[in-house]
Amino acid sequence: MKKRLCSLLLVLTMLSTLLVAPASALEADGSTSAGNETYVYLGVKDYGTVEADSKPDFVHRFYTNGEEVQYTIASSDNKYAVQNKLQEGYVYDLSTQGSVVTDANLAAAKAEGKIESATASSVTVGGKTYDIANVYEITNNTAGKATVTAKTAADLTAGATVKVYGDTAFLTFVAEDYTAPVSGTPGERTLKNYLQTAMNPVGTALYVYGGSWDWQDVNSSNQALTIGLPQSWIDFFQQQDANYTYKNSADPAHSYYPHNSWNQYYYAGVDCSAYIGWTVYNVMHTESTTNDLSDGYVMSAVKMAKTFAEKGWGTWTRDIKSFKPGDIFSMSGHVWTVLGVCDDGSIVFLHSTPSDSKAGQGGGGVQLSALNPNSDDDKNCEAYKLVTKYMTKYYPEWSDRYDAVLRSYISYATPATGTEYKETWSGNFSWNLDSSGLTDPDGYADMSAAEILADLFGDAETQPSQKGFNDVKPGDYFYDAVNWAVEKGITTGTSATTFSPNASCTRAQIVTFPWRASGSPEPKTASNPFTDVAANAYYCEAVLWAVENGITTGTSATTFSPDAPCTRAQGVTFLWRANGSKAASAAASFTDVASDAYYAPAVAWAAEQNVTGGVGNGLFSPDTTCTRAQIVSMLYRLR
Repeated sequence: MKKRLCSLLLVLTMLSTLLVAPASALEADGSTSAGNETYVYLGVKDYGTVEADSKPDFVHRFYTNGEEVQYTIASSDNKYAVQNKLQEGYVYDLSTQGSVVTDANLAAAKAEGKIESATASSVTVGGKTYDIANVYEITNNTAGKATVTAKTAADLTAGATVKVYGDTAFLTFVAEDYTAPVSGTPGERTLKNYLQTAMNPVGTALYVYGGSWDWQDVNSSNQALTIGLPQSWIDFFQQQDANYTYKNSADPAHSYYPHNSWNQYYYAGVDCSAYIGWTVYNVMHTESTTNDLSDGYVMSAVKMAKTFAEKGWGTWTRDIKSFKPGDIFSMSGHVWTVLGVCDDGSIVFLHSTPSDSKAGQGGGGVQLSALNPNSDDDKNCEAYKLVTKYMTKYYPEWSDRYDAVLRSYISYATPATGTEYKETWSGNFSWNLDSSGLTDPDGYADMSAAEILADLFGDAETQPSQKGFNDVKPGDYFYDAVNWAVEKGITTGTSATTFSPNASCTRAQIVTFPWRASGSPEPKTASNPFTDVAANAYYCEAVLWAVENGITTGTSATTFSPDAPCTRAQGVTFLWRANGSKAASAAASFTDVASDAYYAPAVAWAAEQNVTGGVGNGLFSPDTTCTRAQIVSMLYRLR
């Protein structure tokens, strides 16, 4: 009887083990592990309806061995260490205790990439062949819709992407290898390296509200404590397109927006404060850590600037006089950092923001953007042109989805008011340029935005020479125009080393430039009515050509006044006449251009042809002297 009872107890014990931890092996400490099996994480059961207060008791869905299984997750210390490892659609090794997951780690794939060939029992990836017994497909490109579907070897088609674990092949998304155009060096505390590091996620990290905060929405996620670009940011960006939206208010169950103050998609992207927090972590540290060991630097956006000052890294103020490279500005609900200030006062800055895509969806992410202190709506500033140029040139996949962004200077550069909390924290942080903050051996503090960008991207070496002009720098709005004009023989500069872009353009120059652009045609007559135009003057033929083509009639019947400065009105009128005096479809909207002014038709034509956008604030400034840079740029746009 005793033997029978012992046998019965043994059987019951074995059965209970199987029921508590299906498809798992018993460990010495009483926990179980997945052994050779893997689990695909599918997300929280009833996502979009469950309440944050019950998050310790959430039921989490997994897929293994051809079926869905459900577990709760240990979280007694409120660190939610396991939840902060789980990413929907990824494959894990699990440790469980009864019906509770006690640990999870990303499973190591034997192979991943594009399928080269496959048979009924094998698949070839990366030149190596792997035996397979099971095939599944993971679908994970929409919030709340991670699924696993059983497939057959016939579905393993060449060119499809796959991950192989043991004898199981998962058809699933695999990101292309990515190397950022600009990246920093972990732990190097210099101003240049701070900006290099801040550039690293540009164009490849999407905006997710609460992205790279931890799962429980308190401090940093593991991504924000990762040295280098987190792979999950790269994966998510490459999985999405211009239809990505960070918030689906009509359907919370299928929205990446956090539901009730917890971040299910913390890993997928990065919001504004997590972006700055990740940047600072990478500058201050050399090794990754986890959020159960460190809080990192992710915090409320409005608190970041003053908090960094309180760490002794720099200074904080609400009295904003100007901005400098590396400044961090905390506003209400947003934080951004300055890359550099342009010669015209406009600002190139970095942030993570849900800008609208070309498909009209609020998605966006980490990007270069522009501020124009002269006008919130005027994109005819150097910063916006630089942002457009660099985002288009170096981040083509991003630029296929998103246009460059000009934000409101008044909104972005004014410390928040209205509450004691905002007025206590909101303001601007500037780094101490010494060992207590960031050193500046590269002289970035004294560089313009154009110079910084050229140095970061190596454009100073790769851009064509400007015939030695030391006053024409890569990134200047007129850089390409001057380069074109020199190549076409339209100008040779004011000396061997200067172009004098801001010098006044004379009447002689204003007719010589378009004359050369037209091929330097011989005038039909040698008769010269102007006593102040010498026959051997460099501009003589240009003046005669301009007169006989109705481009100008001189300042009197016998004078041309070649050395007189040319106004913007005169310059545009000359170009308009040289191009056939074509009528615009509508009058220009500049408030300082009267409808009956002699130059009004020319200004309307120039605005319509995008030859000029005015000087900002709805003004054209017709009586302001035209500079050499402006007239060359106008000609360049007409080419």
